[in-house]
Amino acid sequence: MNSPTYTSPFKLALICGVLTAFPAMSIDLGLPGFVEVAGDLSVPVEHVSQTLSFFFLGFALSPLIGGPLSDRLGRRGVLLGTCLVYAIASLLATSTSGFSSLLLWRLLQGAGAGVAAVLAITVIRDHYQGAEARRLLSYAAVVRIIGPTTAPTVGNLLLLLGSWRWIYGFMTLGGVLMFLMVALGLPESSRARLATLGAASNQPSLPKQSLRGVLKDYRTFLTDKSSLAYALIIALTFGSHFSYVTGSLYVYVNLLHVSTVTYGALFGVMALSLMLGSLFSGRLARHALPGHVIISTSITVSVVSSMITLTLALVNHLDVVSLTALLSVNTVCLGVLTPCAQQGAMERAGAFAGTASALMNALTTGMGAGASYLEGILLTRFPNTPGAVMSGQMAACCCCALMVYLAAGFGEKRIVGLAALPRLSRD
Repeated sequence: MNSPTYTSPFKLALICGVLTAFPAMSIDLGLPGFVEVAGDLSVPVEHVSQTLSFFFLGFALSPLIGGPLSDRLGRRGVLLGTCLVYAIASLLATSTSGFSSLLLWRLLQGAGAGVAAVLAITVIRDHYQGAEARRLLSYAAVVRIIGPTTAPTVGNLLLLLGSWRWIYGFMTLGGVLMFLMVALGLPESSRARLATLGAASNQPSLPKQSLRGVLKDYRTFLTDKSSLAYALIIALTFGSHFSYVTGSLYVYVNLLHVSTVTYGALFGVMALSLMLGSLFSGRLARHALPGHVIISTSITVSVVSSMITLTLALVNHLDVVSLTALLSVNTVCLGVLTPCAQQGAMERAGAFAGTASALMNALTTGMGAGASYLEGILLTRFPNTPGAVMSGQMAACCCCALMVYLAAGFGEKRIVGLAALPRLSRD
């Protein structure tokens, strides 16, 4: 069903894809400039990695505020504000003279990027439901994947043209682009906000935002078995992917002795696999294949592929070809599964889809960070078996996702086509 304010599917997928792609790109874009930042701001190069930590902190926490705000004040205003915050923070980072201030600007960058990325998913849900929403989420994901895939190359090119400050200048332009795309091409889509404006056209004041109301929205979402299960499935499968991201360098370079150049190419293969999975998910949505079939098949294949990888690692038969093939299968499944689970988690959220999307982001980011931290500890304790550590944690995450799916009874209820089910309510 279309929202009251119609936006063409292609235009919507493109804008929302950019709103998720550029924030994701901002994470990796600055990596090539770490050494220059350290020299220019007189800090150890190891400390420059804190810029990522501060960005992630803002990225993870800001949607918990921005999501509920968008439910009450509307998507468009909140999106414009957060894009502006991102652009201004990026601009200030280009002229900063101290490392502490750079960390502050990165924190604000992450805050703006996090809300933009989360609300992009929410806007698609505002406009479309069911299979059409899954299809557009898939195509927006394809655009998003382009960002981090090209970020290191773009960062290196900017360093060749200028200094590390050029990288943040490029981010500033990206923030301005996002602001203009929202301002010129994305009308208000929140049904609650549109209904409020329609019912109170003579009362321009905005609806009140109360902490109690926000907490009630969170509680409603977290106590709904189906919505929470979808969100946990996304978080756990993302945790599996983050386990690969964290451990793949150790496995490929230290265990299988490939060059760093080859490793970069293999990392690109994984990005391509994720993109292909998202495209395939969109094609499946065109044929109205039930979401529970897509999710169950993807999780099952992920469990099998990660268990085979773990078995090969334990018996020392892991090689570059088999590892790459198995990781590609796992990554394709993530691309196929994610849009279906996102649509399922938000389909029942009713008037507080922004809150639901923010909670999904928090769970996913937290699971990814936790998986990365735990794997770092395990790799330190078991440095001679990085393949088993990486694949073991991937298998554990995928098995937990499968258990969540089975416990929720999705296959029995066939609930992913949720249009006929009652929406969650604050009451």
